[in-house]
Amino acid sequence: MTTKTRPHHLRAALRRSWKQYAAVHERRQLLDRPWLEDVLHWSSDGQLHGEVAPTGAGPHSVTSDGWCPGLR
Repeated sequence: MTTKTRPHHLRAALRRSWKQYAAVHERRQLLDRPWLEDVLHWSSDGQLHGEVAPTGAGPHSVTSDGWCPGLR
């Protein structure tokens, strides 16, 4: 490995770690707010979950990659 490629690998590893941290953080936020599971949303499995219409503003009931607590 040359010195020119090391920073690239380090940046890629840091980027992957940050994405994993962000995904875990989003999931933790949803688990801490169980009432959001009742808000209508499409999950990553392609099914509509929830019973209450969303208000437009406020926290989302799925993560950026489509995970919701109902999929556990």
